[in-house]
Amino acid sequence: AKVMGRPHSHHIGASVPAAAARSAADARKPGRPRQAEFLAARAQRTGSRRLVNVNNIYVNALNAGIARGASDDAAEPVRSCRDWLDRLPTDLLGEIHLAAHCAMEDIVIDDHGSRFAGDVWRLYRHAIRRFGAVPSLVEGDTAIPPLAVSLEEVRLARAMAVEQRAETV
Repeated sequence: AKVMGRPHSHHIGASVPAAAARSAADARKPGRPRQAEFLAARAQRTGSRRLVNVNNIYVNALNAGIARGASDDAAEPVRSCRDWLDRLPTDLLGEIHLAAHCAMEDIVIDDHGSRFAGDVWRLYRHAIRRFGAVPSLVEGDTAIPPLAVSLEEVRLARAMAVEQRAETV
């Protein structure tokens, strides 16, 4: 879509509990494009870039594991998210969002109300290595942390982006 005559970013990776309950086999029905491929085709057709919230894709992976009754393999959700990000074309992303989540017994909710998980930071690092240091937003809007905490998260995100830029020079 275009906003004021310019391509506009669309948000992907939204946390949807119903989608988390759908099995991996169901999501890959014959003839149905995988989400990453669908998003790439849509971006190419519209000329817009995409916004990815790395916390949302992580929450979706955690909830999919809960729905499947997955093993205690803690690396599996991160691996799943990296694989998903790696299927996206490198020129697809226009923006990355970081946020936090709340893990309960039977569901994980993207709540924007706590410190970012280490795995979310690892996925952010992976994303900026793959897509470059695109604009990034540190989200927090439910239990807003003290300013010092928010500034520390911004500092960390900036440091990772600067590091990524230095690696590509």
